[in-house]
Amino acid sequence: GAPAPQIKVQVSSVPDPTGQRKTMFQTNVVSDERGCFTLPKRLPPGNYQASAGRQSNPFLMVVDYQKTKQEFLVGAGVAEYRLQFQITSQ
Repeated sequence: GAPAPQIKVQVSSVPDPTGQRKTMFQTNVVSDERGCFTLPKRLPPGNYQASAGRQSNPFLMVVDYQKTKQEFLVGAGVAEYRLQFQITSQ
């Protein structure tokens, strides 16, 4: 229920089933002390998926990635897109 620092966030483009978009994108960022993160550059319009996980334990990070995976669409001219992840302690 509280913002978490040092959470690894992975964002990647979802393959276009029509084959029209050939550019693939993938990046990893880490949340700051407020639990916020910003990608290093603006995403072009398209479909993406994002996951988040704790870095402290590689096994838990994989489990977190599966539980937090979400797809989202970035439209033309979108300057900001907000994602929220919920990671439960184990």
